[in-house]
Order: sequence, then structure tokens, then C-alpha cells
Amino acid sequence: MHRLKNLLRALAGLTLLALLPLSASAQGQGTLVKDAHTATQGQASNNNYGGAASMSLSSSNAKVFIEFRLTGNNSSPNGSSQGSLPAGTPAELVSKATLKLYVSSGTTGTFTLYKVIQPWAESSVTFNAAPLYDVASAVGPVSINGVQQFVAVDVTQYVLDWLNGQPNYGIAIVWNSGSFSVDSKENAATSHHPALDILMKGPKGDTGPRGPQGEAGPQGPQGLAGQDGAVGAQGPAGTQGPAGPVGPAGPQGPAGVGVKAMAFVLSNGTIQRCYNGQTGATSNGCGFTVNNFTTGGYGVDFGFEVKGSAFVSVSVVRCLGCSGGDNGGVNFRFSEVSANAVDVFTFREGNVENAQFMIIIF
Repeated sequence: MHRLKNLLRALAGLTLLALLPLSASAQGQGTLVKDAHTATQGQASNNNYGGAASMSLSSSNAKVFIEFRLTGNNSSPNGSSQGSLPAGTPAELVSKATLKLYVSSGTTGTFTLYKVIQPWAESSVTFNAAPLYDVASAVGPVSINGVQQFVAVDVTQYVLDWLNGQPNYGIAIVWNSGSFSVDSKENAATSHHPALDILMKGPKGDTGPRGPQGEAGPQGPQGLAGQDGAVGAQGPAGTQGPAGPVGPAGPQGPAGVGVKAMAFVLSNGTIQRCYNGQTGATSNGCGFTVNNFTTGGYGVDFGFEVKGSAFVSVSVVRCLGCSGGDNGGVNFRFSEVSANAVDVFTFREGNVENAQFMIIIF
């Protein structure tokens, strides 16, 4: 008998949608196909209460599950498979969806709604075998302020999600506080079972004619000055001006420096004579060092920076007593390792050979 009432109500909703003019809003309803509560206490947590006339929410009855069919193309193992919305109803036509529960007994309290994300059966659901729900879809907490009255909750987003293709496994009503009961679809005494009312939008009407232009209003006060604009790009360079007059001669510069360093080096790398322009030393190597790093190759380190000096003079000193004549020569370079050193290379008759030489730094 109760399912016959549900079917008649759904048919009435379809007829209403068909008969209303296009410019008006229509009222539809989801068809309640499942409802059950679960118990948490001991053995009761394995009991099924799908046939109960009321659904309790308390610390020992923590969850209620309900499921509605929206359109005629949905099916369910429990109850009618028909919803009052035509198959293929687009989500954008839904203006608002409201879940209504009738609080038949109990005290004040609160609960929260969630979208169920797993299928379940009214005849087998228990607390220990309950479907999961999406905690991110919470609506609430919703307050119960009295009994023998309806409580309405906006669930528009749930209906939009279902019509947009998300699986419709119903709604979980999860207890937060208090103790109260709501009627189920098996309650034949009141027929105040859970209901899902859906307010539909009518199509947009034609744009009305444009009204006449109103009179111009009075001029408003002058606004505040705007911020300074950005600096513009630099303009092109002008033509070059004429040359200016020659300026007066500057003061005479300081006299040039003399010899910075001088060393007479024997072929074995010994410094025989020397002069250090930094310290004035003239003996004991003058603070210089010589490294005969290869045949005919000498590294002369002066102990102060000589790289970049204005002038360097290096010459091979006559080789007294050498056989084969005195056809010697020398090359030099500033050291690549130290700015204090000069590398000297000596040769005789085209062959690399150790030789004594004189080096002067100006």
C-alpha cells in the first residue's frame, strides 16, 4: 500500500512537470527506495533494521541510510525504480533540492549528512556492514529543536552531482548529539517518510523590449588625481655638438721611476750580483730567488710584483772560456704562475743550454 502511494506521488510529479507552462518553475520529487538505521551496541551491531517503522539516531544508533531515485532510468533492488524527473534531466534545470525528515520522538540533538559512495541493500545493511560515505561532502551539523515536526536540509549539491553522472548511493545521516527518531517509509501511521523535494527552473524567457533612455544625471564631483604614469622610453640621441676649446695644460707629472731590480745570474742559477730597488739591498741575493727548472730555463722571483713593468732587459753575458764561440741568446716571459717572477730561457748556437745572464726590471 505504501509503495502504491509512492508510485502515485511520482506519477503526479511527472504530470505536473508536463502540464506547467515553460516559463514557470516545476516541483519534482525523488522516490524513496531504501531507508534503514543501524545499531552500535554489542550483537545489535550485526542486526538489520531495514523494516523498522522509525529510524533512531542516538549514541547507540549512530547512522541512518536513505536512498532516492531521481529519474526513470535508475533501478534499485528495493522499492520502485521510478523517480519523478524525466530521464536525462540536466542538472542546470535544478534550482534547489531539499531533504525533509519527520522527527517523531525524542529530544533535541544534531546530525550531519554525507553522500554515500558504495551500494548497499536495505534488507542487509548493519552497523558492521555499512557502506562508506564521503566525509568531504558533509552538510551540517543540523539541529533538532523539537519533535512532531519536519526538519528540512538543503541538499542541492548532492542532486546536482548525481544528475551530472556521479553514482547515486543515497545519503548517510550520522548522529552527533541528543536522541531522536525519524519516520521511515514503513511507517503506515503517518506516511511522514523521508522526502526529497526538487524545485526545477523554467527556461529563460525572451528578452523584453528596451526601455526609453532616462535623463542624464547631474555631473559627479571630480575624482582624485591618478597616480603618475610610468617613465617613457628614452628618446633618440641628438646630433653631436661642436668640439669644445682645448683646456689648459695640466701640471707636470712625477719623474719616472728608475731600476726596480737587477740581477746577474750564473749558469747554475746562483745570483752573483744584484740590486733590489724596493729594499735597497745589494748583496746576499737581495731577497731574489732563482729556480733552474730545466736546461736553459730559469725562474727569477723578485719577491714583489714585476708583471706589467714598463721595461725588462735580459741579456746573455759573454761565456768566457766556452768552446765553439759565443753565439748565445736569450728569451723571457712574465711567469704564468706568479706576478712576482720572470721566466728566462738561454740557448747557444740554436741549442737550449744553461748560460749566465743579466736581467734588469725598470
